[in-house]
Amino acid sequence: MPRPKGSVNKITSDVKEKLLNLIDGVYDSISLEQMDINQKIKFLQISLQYIIPKMRSLNIPNEEFDKDKPFIIEIEKSND
Repeated sequence: MPRPKGSVNKITSDVKEKLLNLIDGVYDSISLEQMDINQKIKFLQISLQYIIPKMRSLNIPNEEFDKDKPFIIEIEKSND
């Protein structure tokens, strides 16, 4: 019998909680002072994937996008 719609998957919740605790423990044990610049950059590169959402490409139909037309950006002047 399947779970009711909207109910929490207990196993998934338990696994997520254990992983979070493990990650917190590892993060607390990392000493940034002992890392060289390459290790720090790699650490940022890996961890930012889980913090900042990835950008997605847009699909523009061909009839809306014409390569022969000029690309114009209009900039409004401020009244400062």
